[in-house]
Amino acid sequence: MKSKIISFFKKKKEKEDLYETCLICKTKTHIRKDQPIEERYGYVEGVGQVCYDCYQEIKKQS
Repeated sequence: MKSKIISFFKKKKEKEDLYETCLICKTKTHIRKDQPIEERYGYVEGVGQVCYDCYQEIKKQS
């Protein structure tokens, strides 16, 4: 019984890890890790995934 409880928590943690984290502000994004990078909004080549707000700041500065 105890091993089932532990595996339940592991599955929950795996579910939380489905989404990318912004490399600048460290918040969770709405971009799934299994989404191809060509289809992602806010993916910066050579850097990685950033959130919407950080991506807008990058676009303003360039």
